[in-house]
Amino acid sequence: MDTNIPLLSFIIPVYNTEKYISECLESILKYDCEKFEIIVLDDGSSDSSYSIINSYVDKFHNLRLFHHENIGVSFTRNKGIKEARGKYIWFIDSDDLLNTTNIYKVIEIMSSSDLDILLFNFQFYQDGSTWRWPRFDVLESDINDGITILSDKKIYLAPWNKIFNRSFLVKNDLYFFNLIPEDLEYNIRSFLFAKKVKCLNLDLYYWRVTPNSLSKSPSNYSKFVESYFYMLNKYSGYAERYQYPKYWTKIFKYIVFDLNNMVILTKDISALNTEKSILKKILRIIPFQLSYNYMILKFISIFPITFYRIKKYMSK
Repeated sequence: MDTNIPLLSFIIPVYNTEKYISECLESILKYDCEKFEIIVLDDGSSDSSYSIINSYVDKFHNLRLFHHENIGVSFTRNKGIKEARGKYIWFIDSDDLLNTTNIYKVIEIMSSSDLDILLFNFQFYQDGSTWRWPRFDVLESDINDGITILSDKKIYLAPWNKIFNRSFLVKNDLYFFNLIPEDLEYNIRSFLFAKKVKCLNLDLYYWRVTPNSLSKSPSNYSKFVESYFYMLNKYSGYAERYQYPKYWTKIFKYIVFDLNNMVILTKDISALNTEKSILKKILRIIPFQLSYNYMILKFISIFPITFYRIKKYMSK
């Protein structure tokens, strides 16, 4: 193996995070990262993010900075994948922090087992304090395929609580679609094609809690609804092609629950008619299962308004 090829590429899209980007970079750079590369992609920031990042470039030879007009986080991450030279890829959000004390142990696990994806735990971070939410913790697991792992475990479907094998991503054409939320869709496809996945009970990431994240912006609520409909339609075709009923019922439940959360926020209950129509089509494809996920989907396909009211009541 060429010793000049990095073991790991950190891919960090940046858009107007001048307040946090230094802390993010410092959390990586304070450790021995000579065998890694840090790819920072400024997505047309209008604040001082670019100049802050640029001040690190001369000090750290393994930090590569790119700048382009605003194209969105999905296309920016895709550019990072194409620019990456590392054997493995770790997507980082520019307002978050890393715990890289165990990074060489993690890379050794990835390498020795030739994994496609390695999952790990994270903690929430705000104003110097950290805490965990046990429902999002992943337990240590043996190596299995992505369909089994996602079917059997509770996994937070973000891109940053995983390390990916770059050759696996490229071989399966795993690039981000221009959706909101892009991370849910990306995880669903990645786990569908992954043959070797392992969960690791280590805290490696700190997810900063901020009030103004993209996902919390009311201007994006309708885009969320459109993206969820896109996913339901797209994956109904996948469910017909790839016969994994347990996997797909769990995936569709994820999407439908999130969709209803957005309908509550938009107050556009007309979307429930579309949801009902798509779910009826999906349930003609997926065979009957005596499972919670299947029964929930069946209930929503018959009583979408009732389910919406239950979710709305529970969200108060």
